[in-house]
Amino acid sequence: TCYRITEGMTPDALDLMRQGKIHLIINTPRNTGGAVLDGNMMRRLAVELNIPFVTTMAGARMEVLAIAEAMDGIPEPRLLEIGTL
Repeated sequence: TCYRITEGMTPDALDLMRQGKIHLIINTPRNTGGAVLDGNMMRRLAVELNIPFVTTMAGARMEVLAIAEAMDGIPEPRLLEIGTL
């Protein structure tokens, strides 16, 4: 458990990121001032610390699938199909 960054209490997400306790961030904030500010600060630190940062549910689903596949061993390469415009 951690506090929101804008609450000014510890530990917050930034503290846990710096301590190496967070290895993946899935952040789908509401468009409110505090949530946006927290997200911006987490994103900036995530880039500095090389922590993957996902901001959409579609991206989160893909991360979960990729992690599950990686746990089964090295995945086989697949053709990426791109829809026609």
